[in-house]
Amino acid sequence: MSPRLLSTSLLAALLATGAALAGCVQTATNPHPHDFVLEEGQRYEKNPDVTLAREYWIIVVARDDTRFMLPRPDGDPRIVEECRTKSPLAAVFDGAKLCESATATTLARVNALTRSEAMQVSTFLHRKLRFVATAREAEGRVEPHPLTSDLLDLCKAFPQDRNGALRAVCDRELGYESKGARPAIYIPFTLEESRVIASRLNEMYGIP
Repeated sequence: MSPRLLSTSLLAALLATGAALAGCVQTATNPHPHDFVLEEGQRYEKNPDVTLAREYWIIVVARDDTRFMLPRPDGDPRIVEECRTKSPLAAVFDGAKLCESATATTLARVNALTRSEAMQVSTFLHRKLRFVATAREAEGRVEPHPLTSDLLDLCKAFPQDRNGALRAVCDRELGYESKGARPAIYIPFTLEESRVIASRLNEMYGIP
């Protein structure tokens, strides 16, 4: 199933869709090759207005020249809040059917943004981006959910964490990478893991 068809919540839990990982590296044609496999005729479009060191949400140009975003932005809490408070961007979000998670009726519109809409949504989300560790019962979480490509880069860039608090996470993710495939399952973090991951991701993205 194409990532653009998955609900926002399901996509967050299953960012690694089991696609082949062997030889995947972050490139100008796909910043998140471990998370999203673009189909023939689709291409990544960089947003020049994103000032962070990395892009979390990427814009993809479809074969019909419309745009869709991965992860999908519909129902994102940052967008929902703008819609609720009727901010200046609320009309853009509402017109693109992003103020709530897509339904069978609105999904096609969510996946057919204009270039202007996609750029405005991407710029807004990246300006609001901050990775935050939360706890739910005994389970730690990171919001927004870490991309597999980012986790792999984190494990390789911070050996003290790879051999410390994130040993289990990095052993698992690097092991999947070496095997060339990752199972499409959601694996929770401990609270300590989520705290370290959130902190390092903010550092990698250049979020103060």
